[in-house]
Amino acid sequence: MLIALVVFICLPELTHPHPKNVPSRVIFFALTGLSIWAVLGMFFLRRKVLTRAEQRLTTNLEDKAGLARWQAAHLLAFACCEALGLYGLILRFLGFGLGQVAPFYLMGVGLMLYLTPRPPLNQS
Repeated sequence: MLIALVVFICLPELTHPHPKNVPSRVIFFALTGLSIWAVLGMFFLRRKVLTRAEQRLTTNLEDKAGLARWQAAHLLAFACCEALGLYGLILRFLGFGLGQVAPFYLMGVGLMLYLTPRPPLNQS
């Protein structure tokens, strides 16, 4: 998924001729709001699902339901990070400058690296 984010960054720079007209700022602000909502929702749901899964896994590392929840929480977080990069790609293809879409790319890559899965520790 991290490689896909790198492709999202490089693809418009290598293939797309950037238009000279100024795109609508409404689209930019709409995707910015959607990105903020996605990140906040991701942290809320990830924390809620991940804490339950880790509680189950601290007592029994072989718990398949707990492991499935743990994996789902991380997959959800990565999907939201991927969405941030995709929003940047969309804005770049619409004609926004690299400086305007760089925060989308940086947040996507940064959050993906920050939220790298760590195995749950058995505390018993």
